[in-house]
Amino acid sequence: MAAKVALLDRVLALYGPETAEARRALRDATADGVRRTWPAERSGPVRLDPNPQMGDAVYAPISHLAPRDDAQRALKTEAANSSGATRRDSSAAASAGGSFGFKAVTDRAEIWLVVIFLGFSLLAPANATSTLALMLAPSRLPALFT
Repeated sequence: MAAKVALLDRVLALYGPETAEARRALRDATADGVRRTWPAERSGPVRLDPNPQMGDAVYAPISHLAPRDDAQRALKTEAANSSGATRRDSSAAASAGGSFGFKAVTDRAEIWLVVIFLGFSLLAPANATSTLALMLAPSRLPALFT
């Protein structure tokens, strides 16, 4: 998300000085998102729901830009697409209840732990502990793929 915000800011800067309002709105929206995600008080509530007013405050100045040439037309299109993608991503992350990337990494780590466990268990000397562990491990596998 930070990379997309940085890219949008850079595209707006390349467009020219007439994007000052859009860049200011982008900074304000980013600061609002940080405050909502990481409140100043540690015991304060974390708010992951998107703030549509801040998104609109960024998108409106971009949509009102009047490009003078092909380069500015391309930059306006890129800025509009980037702001829309950033809004979609923040909404998707909030509706998923967290970061999809974090969940994907933890799921993969869990699968690898099962694979390593089964590999070591198969090579371990046969005794009651390793036999019991091998019988109980498959009961956990369906939960990894839900």
